[in-house]
Amino acid sequence: PKPVLDQKENERLWKSLQHGSSIEMTETVCRLLVHPESTVPFLGTKLRPLTMTKKQVERAIQKLDSEKEWEGAYEELSKLDPRLALSLEECWALAKTEDQKRRLAWVLHGEVIGGTEESHFELEPPKEKNGQWKLRWGFGTMGVSKDLAEIRMSRSRPKWFAETQAVTLLSLINSPAAWKVIEAMATGHNEATPTMRAGNALKCRKRGMFAPGYERPKFQRFRPVDPKLDERFVEPTPEEIQQVENRNHWNNLDYSVASESKIESIFDFLLRKPDETVAFFKTKMWPLKLNRKRADELVAKLFGAKEADWKGAVAEFAKLDIRLAYTVQEAWELADSDDQRTKMAMAILLDGPKHSEDLANFDVQLRKVVPMPVFEKLSEKDQARLYFDFTMKSGLPKELAERLGNHRMYTVAPGHFDELNEHLWNRQACAIHILDAIGTADALELIRDMATGHPDAAPTKVAKEVLKRRKR
Repeated sequence: PKPVLDQKENERLWKSLQHGSSIEMTETVCRLLVHPESTVPFLGTKLRPLTMTKKQVERAIQKLDSEKEWEGAYEELSKLDPRLALSLEECWALAKTEDQKRRLAWVLHGEVIGGTEESHFELEPPKEKNGQWKLRWGFGTMGVSKDLAEIRMSRSRPKWFAETQAVTLLSLINSPAAWKVIEAMATGHNEATPTMRAGNALKCRKRGMFAPGYERPKFQRFRPVDPKLDERFVEPTPEEIQQVENRNHWNNLDYSVASESKIESIFDFLLRKPDETVAFFKTKMWPLKLNRKRADELVAKLFGAKEADWKGAVAEFAKLDIRLAYTVQEAWELADSDDQRTKMAMAILLDGPKHSEDLANFDVQLRKVVPMPVFEKLSEKDQARLYFDFTMKSGLPKELAERLGNHRMYTVAPGHFDELNEHLWNRQACAIHILDAIGTADALELIRDMATGHPDAAPTKVAKEVLKRRKR
């Protein structure tokens, strides 16, 4: 790969870090970290201390009703934030005209609210002592953060998320130029997340945590407080600790995990010894390809009477999904009895393999779904899904029936590859970018192996894109 990333590519990656998908965000973190020559100067142009004065806020809000100047003022207020200088009430009091209030509401919300270009906005104080401030327009209402503390707690990817992660990237690059940018960021508002991250990084640097040869502390399990339990406590082995860390960090690559936790796990995989990460990924990754002949063999076992056979088939379908060979509708139509339909549900429901033991106690029937009156038709993803009703089998023991009655399981089987990629294979796709950053022969060999999978599976597509880019 090239030793530096050009400006256009850096801008694309920065946009992905701000708003991109889980896979795109992983690519950004990995590529920026392994290209310090271009990353440090680029991030130096993106990061500025988060400070605003009252006069700056006043001037910017006054421009929000100027047709020539409002966009620039809106961008300034959005990149920084008026709450860096004033309270929420004080900010709102500065907006006098309808345009100023409307556009300031967009700033406070975090983006333009579609359909409100002509709306009248009002700020409503909380009705309870610790309640939330709200913005109201017409029939719409939404909560709004009153200060920087609430901003830090809002959304899975909060305000200044990219800037905060950029500070961490620079600290890991650990060059004099990188620390110069961090030192500047540490002069911002002391309650803004990037400022706090920069300050913490500088403290860690003073303690020698970025010095060559420093070993990060390993996960420590807390000892039981109860003396009786403490007598039976056995200190975990390094291997057991590593297994816990591996499991936690792998799970954090899931699409649904908060972005902050995801990036922490990406960094952990990258900062280990390369062979450790690659060896672990080999236990979690295999080419996603399944032909119909093999799928039919597994279906025969799935529909068989022997418990060991059908459980084994469920486990195989958890690794190589039947939708790699059949559409979800085709897979469902392979079942022609209550027992077969229940077992097929184990293979195609989102959590079917996980809850196969409990699913065995239900009859599963396809449910017809029609669009709501406000929609003319179902979306493409909706049309590809199957929806089910569960009926508990009769004659079950009372305790089991009560537990199953309170057990919530997914009743949806996705069929569109966008959903399969998101729900089933997001972690593998993210891992390919981590392997690309590691760049060892074993890592690249695993990427080449993953590139042989189903062409519509995200890990296959990401692997092919990585290999193509590496050939340029």
